[in-house]
Amino acid sequence: MGAPGEYVSGACCVGAVFVFEYDGALWNPTATLTASDSAEFLGFGDAVALEGDRALIGAPGGLAGGTRAGAAYVFERSGSVWTETAKLTPWDGEALDGFGLSVSLSGDLALIGSLTADGGAAYVYDRAAGWAEVAKLVPSDPEPDDSFGGDVAILGNTAVIGDRGDDERGKSAGAAYVFERDGSTWTQATKLLAGDGAASQNFGSSVAIEAGRIVVGAGGPDAFGSAYAFLEHPGSWTHGAKLVPSDGGLTTEFGGASLAIAGDSILVGAHRASGPFGNRGAAYFFQIPSFATAYCFGVACPCGNDDPVYGCASSSLGLDGIPQGGWLAACGSASVASDDLVLTASQLPASQPGIFFMGGSAIELPFGDGKRCVGAGGVGIFRYLPPAFSGPTGTITLGPGIALRSQSFAAGGRIDAGETWYFQGWFRDPTGPCGSAFNLTNGLAVTFAP
Repeated sequence: MGAPGEYVSGACCVGAVFVFEYDGALWNPTATLTASDSAEFLGFGDAVALEGDRALIGAPGGLAGGTRAGAAYVFERSGSVWTETAKLTPWDGEALDGFGLSVSLSGDLALIGSLTADGGAAYVYDRAAGWAEVAKLVPSDPEPDDSFGGDVAILGNTAVIGDRGDDERGKSAGAAYVFERDGSTWTQATKLLAGDGAASQNFGSSVAIEAGRIVVGAGGPDAFGSAYAFLEHPGSWTHGAKLVPSDGGLTTEFGGASLAIAGDSILVGAHRASGPFGNRGAAYFFQIPSFATAYCFGVACPCGNDDPVYGCASSSLGLDGIPQGGWLAACGSASVASDDLVLTASQLPASQPGIFFMGGSAIELPFGDGKRCVGAGGVGIFRYLPPAFSGPTGTITLGPGIALRSQSFAAGGRIDAGETWYFQGWFRDPTGPCGSAFNLTNGLAVTFAP
């Protein structure tokens, strides 16, 4: 773990990194890493990336070309000994660029962020080329007051760079840029924005990548912070979920500084979260199932009640006081044998009836105050009865036992392994914006396994 303010040989804020290893029962300190050319205010350890026996450590106050442009250091472990093997600096570094304020590793590639005067950049270095700088990544629409490079993540041939200062959705609404490598060339593939982006949201404050998934933190005032998961589809990245803390009123800067993803698991930091002992910080754990894909969001809703992140907006208000749509999400697994899948429809009007239904195809048609996202697909539409009530929390659930319950449906509606079914929630909304007295969540496509 990094300690950028650590005193070294009596000098202030040189910084150090402390290595801990797990012995099966305890985490034990095994090494303290410092830069070979330590200098006052180096900030070594401000950012740390670890992969196997290699560590990449950022020092945004480091000396490069005689100025404090910043630096990053590579350490390699052999046995129990860590050795500094490279110091990385930008070829065009200038004083106070902050090179090294964000770092990421993937195999022989290192990605390092820098808040340059022209809005920021990210630099790619390749160990196979002797840790040479092989690319400088900049956005297609740079602005001098951007924060491109504030956080970075790399996995194989894909790099993600956060820019919490981007203004496309409002002043400092933020963005995240995805770059792809083809041979030796890196090209911007897409620009990710929050569907409900707004000024000062700071989307892009933190970024993380896993195979088929990107997560972007937004540490701004939207319900004290949020994070967005994007799923990879051929040729595009699409919104998969918006993550918010369960105790939103007690949390500040959720997603504003750090997050991580591994498989279906996401960990989001909230470094100013409050609790019984003050603002000590917290971390929140989420799971985004790979077998379930959300779709059919609120673009062109029946009476302009669009919610681009959830279903069409209803009378239910979010923590920010803005009408919001019903959100359908999944947890558990899609195993027919385990039959532990649970669907949750949340953000509904309180104490209203609702039902879940499924069908064989995905559609998108105006229906009541929302959109019907489920079609018959040649097999029919099947309703899980009796209705449930949303209660004071505005939430209804279905499952476990979804596959077993489907066995009571007609032959075409029985869930089997290898099939994809499309689910949606319907709910009463007597004071809804369009006057039909009912609305629907987004759709959710679930592919079942044995």
